[in-house]
Amino acid sequence: MMRAVICKGDPTSHGGKVLEGNANVTTNGRQVAQRGHMTFCPKCKGNFPIAEGLAFHTYAGIGTAVDGMRTACGAKLMATQHTMQIDDAPAAAPATATATATMAPAAAAGNYSAAFRALDEASGAPVPGLPYRMLLPDGRTVRGVTDSDGRTGTVSGHDPASVQLFWESEAAAPATEPGGEHD
Repeated sequence: MMRAVICKGDPTSHGGKVLEGNANVTTNGRQVAQRGHMTFCPKCKGNFPIAEGLAFHTYAGIGTAVDGMRTACGAKLMATQHTMQIDDAPAAAPATATATATMAPAAAAGNYSAAFRALDEASGAPVPGLPYRMLLPDGRTVRGVTDSDGRTGTVSGHDPASVQLFWESEAAAPATEPGGEHD
């Protein structure tokens, strides 16, 4: 099922609000919330962390929070944006997170593929030529630069486990063609 990503400022079912988000992961200029980010709850009288996050859609190893997930006090998170959505069952249907990643089942059962897209936070325009490094669940590293549409190369595997993406500085980036290469 497609579920909208939670952002800083989104409400909770207890009348509270998401207080934090990841400044490095945004959609339409809003910071995306992850497991552990704090919320305020007027009903339970305090600040409580987001208790859930998607295991297969992470940034720096921390799961992305989506609509309907809960905080530590039991409040449900309620998304106010619907541009960035993720399928919480990637084996059942294609999943997309427009601003960050695309994960979809490959043709053969049990195979998954993932690609990311770099977008300028201010304009929303694709960022071509941005160096990146992806760490795969099996320990492999993929390095490259984004293509003319801001996309990384696609990586595949037999497990929808998390792929970690790191944007690298020009100085640290190897000279590769768009799409990346495997280490």
